[in-house]
Amino acid sequence: MATITSSTLGELLKRLYASWEIEQLVNLTFPTLGTLLNEGSADLGGVGFYFPVRTAGNFAHAYIGESDSLPAGRVSTVKQAVVTPTVFAGVAQLTGLSMAVSSGSAAAFARAYDENVSQLVESMSAYKEGALFRDGKGHLATFATVDPDGAKGETLEELFVDDVSHLRVGMVVDILDTDLSTVHEADMTITAVNWATKSVSFDSDVATAAAIGDFIVIADSSVGSSAHEPIGLEGSLLASGTYLGIDRSTSPEWQSETFAASSLFDEEVIQRARVRLTQRSGIQLSQMPGRLRLATHPMQAEILFRLAIPRVRYNGVSDIDLLNTSEAKVGGVPVVTSYMAPASKAYLGDFKYSQALYTPNGKLHVDTEYNGSALKWVATKDQGLVFLKEYAAWVVRRPNAFVRITSLTEATR
Repeated sequence: MATITSSTLGELLKRLYASWEIEQLVNLTFPTLGTLLNEGSADLGGVGFYFPVRTAGNFAHAYIGESDSLPAGRVSTVKQAVVTPTVFAGVAQLTGLSMAVSSGSAAAFARAYDENVSQLVESMSAYKEGALFRDGKGHLATFATVDPDGAKGETLEELFVDDVSHLRVGMVVDILDTDLSTVHEADMTITAVNWATKSVSFDSDVATAAAIGDFIVIADSSVGSSAHEPIGLEGSLLASGTYLGIDRSTSPEWQSETFAASSLFDEEVIQRARVRLTQRSGIQLSQMPGRLRLATHPMQAEILFRLAIPRVRYNGVSDIDLLNTSEAKVGGVPVVTSYMAPASKAYLGDFKYSQALYTPNGKLHVDTEYNGSALKWVATKDQGLVFLKEYAAWVVRRPNAFVRITSLTEATR
């Protein structure tokens, strides 16, 4: 048997996890990420990606008499929006290569590394898909209710939160105060997640200073103004404030519609959202063939189809396939589901304007920048490290082509 070394193993991993193969795996496993267009309509330069935004339009049109003057129009005003690429990194590590080589089981060690890196790719992709729905601040959940014992601050290892979709057992997290700077607890390991009660348990007691409104974030990832996540749908699809440095009040294309349904998710909600979309954007739905998508949580998709199917026939959808909605459509609009999506929201929009932007060679890949090797070896500890990195950003180039549907009756999970 040929001897395996850190160099040969690193090259094997680099070939096995080519960036395009990782991207294909991510898009197949996480269809919401696959909806993001990868072709660029932004220029890379300076501090990031640049693309034009129309802040005022030329509406010089009207019916006029044959001898009348042409209608007065407003000169189109364009600004440059800037999107700064983010660095997304993860590490896989194993120990015991020396023992594996000396015992003649190097191939088994290589297979273990293969499995470890595969799991890292899957975990990173799930986290990235969750970030697509967040607001760019890295908040995985918010402390929502008091403990049944009535205490405002927690003295137990359990917190009740607004949503557990982004929390997983084994995550190491911090608990931040509402000021985004004070860290109440650092390096807490999640030991249990209860989807039914929306509670999360930790490996040690939570400080009594923690209170309603505090945030759970990945450890060391988001304190004060140092959050590094790209701005997701919850931060880009708003009607006021600023987005990418441009004031929404001065740019009609920068304003997104929010529709509070306050009801179960049915076809009437979809139709009302489509009307809002047309009113806000001025784009007729017939102008969006093949681009319009509805993104939501699978449980919301199940509610939608269980309510709609008895009344309307949907091609290719049967009662048996309700939880597998990857090919399902509502009024011709494909439904894309993600367990990382908010449990009481949905997003309807023209995904032509939702784009992933990558620097050259920036797609998720096995990193070789440090010491030129895919496998970084810690000789004194018989430990090998593999880093995965991505240099990219995503952007909604026309927020008014989307509608946020909120306040949906949440399904029991």
